[in-house]
Amino acid sequence: MSNSLFELQQTMGYVFRDLGLLRTALTHSSFANENKCESNERMEFLGDSILNFLVAEKLFESRLDAGEMTVARAAAVSRNPLAKAVEKLGALDYLRLGVGAEKEKHVSVKFKSDIFECLIGAIYLDSRSLDECRKFIFAFLSLDGKSNDDYKSRLQEYVQDKQLGTVKYCTRSVGEGKTPWFKSEVSIDGKTIGSGYGCRKKEAEKDAAQEAYNFLTSHGGK
Repeated sequence: MSNSLFELQQTMGYVFRDLGLLRTALTHSSFANENKCESNERMEFLGDSILNFLVAEKLFESRLDAGEMTVARAAAVSRNPLAKAVEKLGALDYLRLGVGAEKEKHVSVKFKSDIFECLIGAIYLDSRSLDECRKFIFAFLSLDGKSNDDYKSRLQEYVQDKQLGTVKYCTRSVGEGKTPWFKSEVSIDGKTIGSGYGCRKKEAEKDAAQEAYNFLTSHGGK
């Protein structure tokens, strides 16, 4: 495991003082429950906050206005680019999943994106340095101004062009307490092809549209 983690650290561009933090960042709750150890869930929370701050900070240095910065940040920290970064890192090869967890069910786009945030959290806890987090983040994420904010339009245009049917969204509240949280499912002629989550209905629908668009384009519209 040490040799493997050495290779991962080389790819990350950061060498840990406490290798246990990196192991925790790669530990799914199923493994933690079975082995009585800490999962990566708390690191994900920390990493998500750091990621959003550092991306916002970098965008603030640009000439974009507030609305453009909001769109650019949403694009940069959305699930797909984070998941692709994790794939590029090869971090999925080092995940610690429980015996009872089926890998293909847990390693979704959301799960992969969470891992990237966990790695950010681990780097910060090990270094206590935002500079180290900044180096890691922007080595794998790009702020080129391209946004995936308009996936609903992309999906609609694609479906119309391929004459696949009628696009419909079913969005409902799934949050409890004071914090609103929504889940949206997008379907074509009654067949669900994508789902998404967000703190607002529009965000959940955009997330669902992105998943549906990516699914259709990767499967030739089938």
